[in-house]
Formats: sequence, structure tokens, C-alpha cells
Amino acid sequence: MKRTKKILSLLLALVLLVGTVATLTVSAAGDTVYVRVPSNYGTPYCYMWNSSNDQSANWPGTQMTSEGDGVYSYTPSKSFANVIFNAGSDANKTADLVYPGANQLYDLASGKWEVYDLSSAEPSITISKKDGSSFKTESLTVTVTVKNADSAYYTVDGGAQQSFTDSAEVTLGASTAVGSTVTLFVSATNANGTVTSTATYTKKDASSSGGNGSDGATSPALDGYYGTNPDGNVGKRANITIDGSFSDWSEDMLIAQGAAWDVANHYKGGHENCVLDTYALFAAWDDNNLYVAWQMVNTTDTWHREGDGSLSDGGRVLDVPLILALRVDPSSTPMSNKNSTGGSIWGQQMGLSFQTSVDHLFYMSGKPGLGDPAMFTAVDDNGNTNYTNGCQLFKSAGIEYKMAEGNICSSIWGLNYSEDPSDVTNPDADWVDYKIFKGSMGTHNTKYDSFYEIKIPFSVLDIDASDVERNGIGAMLVATRGESGLDCIPFDTTMLDNVTGDYYNDPSTSAEKHDDDIITVPLAKIGNLSSGSGTVTPPTPPTPTNPTNPSNPTNPTNPTNPTNPTNPSNPTKPSDPVDEPTTPSNPAGDAKYFLGDADLSGNVNIKDATLIQKCVAGLDSITGIAEKCANADLDNKLSVKDATEIQKFLAGLLDVDSPVGEYLK
Repeated sequence: MKRTKKILSLLLALVLLVGTVATLTVSAAGDTVYVRVPSNYGTPYCYMWNSSNDQSANWPGTQMTSEGDGVYSYTPSKSFANVIFNAGSDANKTADLVYPGANQLYDLASGKWEVYDLSSAEPSITISKKDGSSFKTESLTVTVTVKNADSAYYTVDGGAQQSFTDSAEVTLGASTAVGSTVTLFVSATNANGTVTSTATYTKKDASSSGGNGSDGATSPALDGYYGTNPDGNVGKRANITIDGSFSDWSEDMLIAQGAAWDVANHYKGGHENCVLDTYALFAAWDDNNLYVAWQMVNTTDTWHREGDGSLSDGGRVLDVPLILALRVDPSSTPMSNKNSTGGSIWGQQMGLSFQTSVDHLFYMSGKPGLGDPAMFTAVDDNGNTNYTNGCQLFKSAGIEYKMAEGNICSSIWGLNYSEDPSDVTNPDADWVDYKIFKGSMGTHNTKYDSFYEIKIPFSVLDIDASDVERNGIGAMLVATRGESGLDCIPFDTTMLDNVTGDYYNDPSTSAEKHDDDIITVPLAKIGNLSSGSGTVTPPTPPTPTNPTNPSNPTNPTNPTNPTNPTNPSNPTKPSDPVDEPTTPSNPAGDAKYFLGDADLSGNVNIKDATLIQKCVAGLDSITGIAEKCANADLDNKLSVKDATEIQKFLAGLLDVDSPVGEYLK
């Protein structure tokens, strides 16, 4: 009886403990989180979460709103129990904090929570156009917003005070001479004090915008199967809706032509998922917006099996950084692709820089809807950026982008069989049109291709449609896995200069994933070729013919037990996708065979091990090249050991040096 009572007491204690723990999870839905930061901290970010799969936004979270006096706020849309405040990266971040409830403020200096009393707060001021911006239109319209203010006013260049409540649109610069500045001053007052804010803007000559003059390129644009502004194409005026469809786009909007299967995976790492293969770049504009689109392809289905390696995850581009680089104003500071602390904009590192000048970088995930995509501009003379005045989130800037499955191109020219990366500049290499080419697994299905479109309001670029049409702007799209560039359009051969080296996290894949790439080719021009730049010569592409009996495309060596790339500790960078090893497939033709492919199916699989076992038991037989392929242990005789080697290979248990799965020499 005493034992029974003891058990009941323990159960009751557990129930009470569970009840107590449950009360510690504080609902933050609709509540506002506050933080107070030092004057030199910049605009903080708020990252809230319940678990790794339940978070307010990808790291570093959401940029907070100024409430004045160094206080910033964030109101989540659902309940979260935990919070981290940070400066836009791992730098200066707080420890993991438990959110204590509504109207609580965390003070970075003291490291303590306190009740935040709005009645004692000073007013706050927000100016829509950052201090130091330029404009090339006749005038500039800026929105000024105040919070918690009893009265507010603004002046332009020290003129008469204009009172307003909550917000006001201020038009300035109409009478300002080109090359001169105009100053906006804002003041807001309540019972707790007065705050002021000043922003100065420079009026520039409209003819100075766009890509006039050289864009800094030191290498010529590629021709042949590639093209930068082929036939003088610069895009065109069009009505584009960002809806995840390419129905608004057409091939006459092409501004740069790439090629298929000209990426590091071709030479090392063809078993990897997430093929980053840029093929075409398009542009359009209307009165208010710039539109850019890029076609990505995944032609590995002509030799790879459904669901394997490069065709896993539906063959889609995964959560990796895509970078759209623009050159809008030749008088602006070229960007370094680094933040002002010396680190990368996204991720632990980004071995990518531009000798060709760019002044706007748009970072986004390959999976639209993930992370916090943003536009970055330079904040210092070295071209570095930051997460405060150098960063505008797509959402707040009105920038939209989406992806559609499929391909709008009438042909898809690319490399078939290649062992030398220099084939990209060789018109006599094995080029095929993947729209009609038939590999060992059939003709390419464009369901594996991805078409991206993005809308950028001219207001965030400080230009208008006439700037584009009169002077043009430059553009390039770079696809990365977060550590380095893997393909770009217009194409630069720096994307293939380390294909045979080993990736430090997975030697079965290419060093291109983490090397240092320097862009030196010209950007593609939008709106106008900017005569006199001397950098873009429209190429005359060859008239290729589809080979009657094409050679086999390179079949990558299958790694044994490859190591997955380590996810970087900085969650700002989208996570590096897991590389799933698979058995490569043999492309069309019969000139090469795999060790272990006993049935000559083009794949090393369990059927090969079964066939060998049948042959050893006298139930089947193989001769010639099939017998050589079946000799997996290289002892020149057929035995059950060969079947065992294949089974180990399929399980990823063989040594790295094992030749099973490789071409027979």
C-alpha cells in the first residue's frame, strides 16, 4: 500500500512539474518585443523561434523599427518563446533569451529585461530615402513618418517649417542645380522630448546614369555558343506580372546567352543534387519598374535516373544564394561584395568579387519565399556594405521575385561529352541541342528547368525608364552554393578554373564550390548598349548541327561514402543542400563502360550483383566487355567477391580509391 502511494505521489509531482513548465512558454502573438541598443550599434534584427522548424524568419531575423531614443520594436505574427537580438549577423548578437511577455524591453548595455513604458518614450522619425542618396529625376519624393509624436514638422534647405501628423510626402529638388545637394530636416516632439533627423541628397545629371563608358571589364565577352547582347538585343518595354509564370516573357528580351552542362558538376561531382546551370538572361521595363529574368537548366536527366543525385528534389535549385548584380551609375562606388566588418554579405565566406564594376547586389534564395532577400549597396569608399543603411529588404523595397518550372528557350545548346573545361570556348567540341538530343535516359524534360523573374522598382535604383532607354544599365546573374560562384550569365571562365580540385568538405566534388572567383567579363546591357563602352561586341554565333552519333557526355566518378558539406554556422546564408551520392548513368553510345556494370545497362546497381551471382552458380553467363565490367575486384576472374564489391559500393562502404563505378580504362 505504501509503495502504491509513493507511485501516486510521484505521478502527481510529475503532473505538477509539467504544468509548471508549460506556463513558462509565453505567447508573443500580437505582442511587441523591444530592445535598446547603443548609438553606434545600427538597426538591430530580431530573431524569434520555438524550434529549428518554427521560427519568425531565417537568420538574422527581421529588421526592427525605430521607436526613438535607441529603442527598436518588432511585432511577430504568432507565438514565440525565444528571442535573439543581433546586428544583422553573428556579430554583436545576444545569447538565447526567453521572451518574458508583452511590453518588455531588453537593454543591451545592462543585459536585463525591463518594462517598457510607451508614455515615457521619445518620438521616432523614419525617412524613406536614406541619407546620401542621389537622384537623376527633376525632383525627388521622400516619405517622412513619425511615431509617438504630439507635433512634427520638416524643412527643405532651411526653408519654412511644414507641420504634419504621422506621415508626409515631401517633394524636393525641383529647383536644385545638377551637382548640388538638397537637405531635408525633420523634427518631432512630445512630452518626453524632441528628436530630429537630417538627410541630404545629391541631384545628378540624367545623362550620367546607366552604363556609359567602360564597366571595368578586362576580358572580352565570350562568343560562339555564348553571347552578351547578341544581335544587339537589350531587352524591351513590356508589361510583366511577377506571378511564377513565364507567359509574359519572350526570347526577343534576351540580353545574354549561356550554355547547358558547362558547370563544375560536368567534370567532378555529377552525382550532386542542386545543379546550378545558368542558360539565358532576359530584361524588360515599364514606366515604373525594371524586370530581369534568368533561365536555369538541368539537362542531367538525359543520362541520370529520376530522383537520383542531380534529379533529386525534383531537379530544382535548392536554398542557395542567387546574386543579381547591376551597374546603374558609373559614378558610384564599385561594390566589393563584402560587408563593412570584412566578412561576407551572406554566409561564412563568399569567394566572389567583381573587377567588372557593379553597384547593386540582390541576394536571394534559389527557393523563393525562404529567407530575407535583400538589395545591398556600398556604404564606404571601399565598396563594402552593411545590414543597416546599405541593406534594403525586398519586402520593404517593393522588390518581388518568383520561379516557374519549365523553359522558354527554343533551343538548349550545351556540352555533351567533355573532359576539358576549355571546351566552352571550342566551337568544335561536342555541342548538342538538348531540346532534341537523346541520351541513355532519353530526351531532356524541361520540367527540371527553372525560370526566375524579378521586379525592381526604379525608385529603389534612383533612376527612371528614360535612364534605361537613354543610357542603359549592366546586369549579371551569379549562381552560388554560398561559398563561391558556380555559374554566371554572361559567362565568365573563372567559374571553371578549379573544376578538377577537391572541395575541402567533400573531395568527391569540385573545388569550384569554395574557390575565389573574380568576374572580369562585361555585363549585359539593358535598354541601351551605351556606345563607346568598348566592352560589348555582339557575337556572331556559329550554325551548329546536331551530331549524328554524339560522343558520350562525361560521366562523373561516383564517390564512395562522400561527406556532406558542413552547414555554416551563420544562418544568414541559406543552408548548403545535402549532397546525395548516387550511381552515375552511362550516357548514350557504347564507347565507354563502368566497372561493375555487368549487364551493360549504363548503371551500377543491385541487378549487376544478382547477375554475377547467377553466373557463378551457372544459371547465366556473360562474355566480352560485360565480363570485364563484372570483374569488380580486378582479380581477372568472376566470383562472388565481385558481387560483394558491388553491394559494398551501393552501400557506400568501399574505400575512396575503389574504381567501382568508374569508366574502364
